[in-house]
Amino acid sequence: NSSSFKLNMAATTTTAPPESNAGESESKNDNDGLNKINLGLNKNTEFTRSVTVAEAVRDLVNDVNNTEREQEIERILSSYRINPIQILQLSVELDEADIKKQYRRLSLLVHPDRCREDLKERAQRAFTMLNNCKKDLESPEFVVKLKHQINEARRRVIESKMIKKGQAFVSVDCGAEPPTKKQKLDPETQPTNVASTEIETDEKKEKNEAPTEQEIKVQLVEILKDFAWQKHIQDQASQKLEQQTLAKREELKTRIAAERQYKKEWEEGRQNRVSNWRDWQNNKKKKKKKKEKKKSQ
Repeated sequence: NSSSFKLNMAATTTTAPPESNAGESESKNDNDGLNKINLGLNKNTEFTRSVTVAEAVRDLVNDVNNTEREQEIERILSSYRINPIQILQLSVELDEADIKKQYRRLSLLVHPDRCREDLKERAQRAFTMLNNCKKDLESPEFVVKLKHQINEARRRVIESKMIKKGQAFVSVDCGAEPPTKKQKLDPETQPTNVASTEIETDEKKEKNEAPTEQEIKVQLVEILKDFAWQKHIQDQASQKLEQQTLAKREELKTRIAAERQYKKEWEEGRQNRVSNWRDWQNNKKKKKKKKEKKKSQ
């Protein structure tokens, strides 16, 4: 009995683990399935979340691009049409590579096909202004004239600085009092290393006197305005002169036409005048003969 009891206990101990393993394996399979479902859900949720983030980023980039395009369009439209340097944002050196680079960048930025529907009309006007500037800068005569105007702007800036410097020098020189004899004789009042300090101050003044690009551009705008105004006055004067010449030409044409009509009518009425004169002569002769008959009777 004791041996059979031991055998039964051994059987129970040996058969029990497989049942527990089977249960654990089933639970593991169930957990694996749940984990797979959870992983799938997590993947789906992460995928949808990534899509929404991408769309948000895309929308943000589009908003930034649209605002940048709108700002650039407004800047170009508010610029002077006669100033290609301001429109294309060029330097006063007028480098050809810089011109091509700026034109390409701005034309891609304000092209009507790349803008929103509400910006297309203004974008078209801005794009036309860019094209006109590019055509003007491709003309050697226009570039030479613009460089002359830039040099004139540089000269005006330097001249204005020299005038201000002269006025400041005159005001300081007139306002300063001459040194007394004690100050002249006192070595403590005499400056030391005068030459070096003067050289340093001269270098600083030269650096300050050199015209900056912004100052040249400001003066260039004034020159271009004056040039445009002079051209406008000349165009008006030439237009007025052209109108006067056209009026004189029309008056001359009407006079010539009237003279021709008069000559034509004179030629056409010659036969009538001759016949009338002959009739008058004949009538005169008849009257004379009648008078002579009456006298004879």
